[in-house]
Amino acid sequence: MSLANVLTLSRIPLAAAVVWAWLQDLPGITLACMAAILITDLLDGRVARATGRASDRGALLDSGVDWVVIYGLYASLLFVGSNALALLNPMLVIPALLVTLIGGVLILVRHVRLWRTTTSAARAKTRWGKPLGAVQYGWLFTFFVYTEMLRGGFGWPSQDATPLWYWTAHLLSWGVGLLAVLALLHGWENLKALAAPREAKS
Repeated sequence: MSLANVLTLSRIPLAAAVVWAWLQDLPGITLACMAAILITDLLDGRVARATGRASDRGALLDSGVDWVVIYGLYASLLFVGSNALALLNPMLVIPALLVTLIGGVLILVRHVRLWRTTTSAARAKTRWGKPLGAVQYGWLFTFFVYTEMLRGGFGWPSQDATPLWYWTAHLLSWGVGLLAVLALLHGWENLKALAAPREAKS
């Protein structure tokens, strides 16, 4: 297995470590693992190209692991992070996360089909894919920083009520709502791309 693929696959146990550390109220480990996820996402493609090991399968693996990490973290927030979501606007955030997971299922359907039927990474590319993934990672990292600080992590005053954290809560709440819409658009785009080869054959 190439170093690039090791970097890619390492994001899955790192994501599990993020959830575990977050639930155990270990802010240092939570944010270190989340930062490692972001770093490996930036490095794996560069390492693959630098070592001459870039491949279509590797690119599909990268996007598939990103799906597991991002939507796995979203699902964890929804099912075991209700207390933290209450720090935001739960009436907006919880439905938005549900919608996001629906979009994620639509994306997964195409990724599974591509992995089984093609070696072309170009067919996996969509307009919303890379930008959406980057913003989703950014939202997740900001969310974990926000919740850890409000829980008193790193010596920060617990339940800080300064305007900065008040507006951060609003931005996170409305941000996940926007991401839910984008996830649905991305899912719909994947479904259309999945149907395109059938239309071409008819």
